This record gives sequence, C-alpha cells and structure tokens, in this order.
Amino acid sequence: MLPILLAVAMAALGYLTQTGKLTLFVTYYNPDLSEEEMQEMEGKRKTSAVRSLYLMGAAAAVSGVLSLCNLYFYKELFMGIYLGLFVRFLCKTFVSAGTKTMKLVFVLAGILTGFLYFSVSFTFAFSPNSYAVQDGTLVIAGGEKGEVPLSGAKITLQSELPQRQKAESQVKEFNGTFRGQYLLANGESAHLYLNGGSGCAVRLEGESGIYYFTGASDEETKELYALLGGTIVE
Repeated sequence: MLPILLAVAMAALGYLTQTGKLTLFVTYYNPDLSEEEMQEMEGKRKTSAVRSLYLMGAAAAVSGVLSLCNLYFYKELFMGIYLGLFVRFLCKTFVSAGTKTMKLVFVLAGILTGFLYFSVSFTFAFSPNSYAVQDGTLVIAGGEKGEVPLSGAKITLQSELPQRQKAESQVKEFNGTFRGQYLLANGESAHLYLNGGSGCAVRLEGESGIYYFTGASDEETKELYALLGGTIVE
C-alpha cells in the first residue's frame, strides 16, 4: 500500500538524516558566510529536515491506517496533508528561503498542493459511475472502473437498496455512495456500485458474481436497467 510505503521511506530518511548518514538535506554552502556560520546553518537545516521527514512519515502512516479502516475521506485528507508537507519540505531544502516572504510562499505552496490533491482525488473518487454495454460486457466508468460479463446474467430491478452488513475488502463510502465488496444482510457477497441519490438498484447475478448498480437518481437507475434489457412496468 502506497501510504505505508511512503511512511516507511520518510521514517528511514529521517533516521538516516538524524544519525548523519545522509547529508543530502543538510549540506549548505554560501561563500558569504564563514565556516562556523555555515555549520550553524547546517545544524538548523538538519533539525528542520528530521522534523519534517518524521511529520511526513506520520501523516502517510495515518493515511494508510485509515485506508485499512475504509475511512476513505480521512485517508485522502491525510494524503493531502502529506503532500503539502512534502512540497514545503522540498522548497525549504532546495530553494533559498531568503526572506519571511519566501517562507510564507513555501507554506502557501504546500497548503495549495495538499488542497488540490484532496479536492481532485476525492471529487473523482465519488463522481457518479457511468455505464455502457460493449461486446456483451457492462463497462463501468467514473468514480470506479470495472467490467462485468453479461452472458447468462440474471438482471432484476430492486425497489430498495441492498442492506450492507460489513465490508469484505477496502471500500469507498461517503454520503450515500458505497463502492466495493460487501457481505449483505441477506447473506449475499456482492460488489456494490451505489451512487447516492437513488432509492432503487439494478441487481446482476452472473458468472463473475453478484453486483448492485445505481445511477445518480432513480431515473438513471431505471435507464441502466433498460440498457441491460430489462422492461420496466409502471
């Protein structure tokens, strides 16, 4: 898992920098400063680098744990924090800060990067799915991609959404949107592609398993059912 790997990498870099085995983020040269002044500056850079690396590792680790707990919203939030800290760290390490204005620019760059990552990734992850039928396969695009064979599948329109009992894998949940593998209250193990906003669902049972789909509204869900060959009787 990427967040956990990032956490390990940041912790390792922090440890190597702290023990003096890695000087990439510490070495400093300025011909206008004396040897003693440059050593003092390197001491400050070392303290700052170690602190930043450990903070980035902590943010990535929390993101990884939240992902394992299926808390996708907070997982992406902490990944945004990690990226913001990372950008600020790069600026402080490899770009001369010079003035307080530049330091403020670095902070703002980190905040903007983290915010953009969080807003884009979260918006995309929970954007409504779209569906198309190609060569006997239901092709799913949008917030979660996938393909489901339609050959021999039994397709019905359910008047109610499936009741979830527990997640059986890493899932994405937010504000009525549920995507991933779940054990349902009726004992079924099914993959859900549920968009918030629809009160009915298309159930598909085929050779690759059981699936439930919805559009962003009841009308879109019924359009999907019709696309799959179902007949709606009002």
